Amino acid sequence: RVKMSYEKINETEIQVLLNLASVYTTRQNFIKAQSYVNQALIIDSKNKDALSARARIELAASSDRRGWRR
Repeated sequence: RVKMSYEKINETEIQVLLNLASVYTTRQNFIKAQSYVNQALIIDSKNKDALSARARIELAASSDRRGWRR
């Protein structure tokens, strides 16, 4: 049985959430993308990748004609 530290589990969970956010950003579903980033930030509020993803989503949504949509 392999033991993983909570830190490693959290890093993996954050990466999965950010990958999902990336998929939804690509599909221009910014609300769903932002919800995944927010979940990542609940785990680690200072995670640089999550903070960067949040900024990219906000930029993409503001430059998209449709803006924030479901």
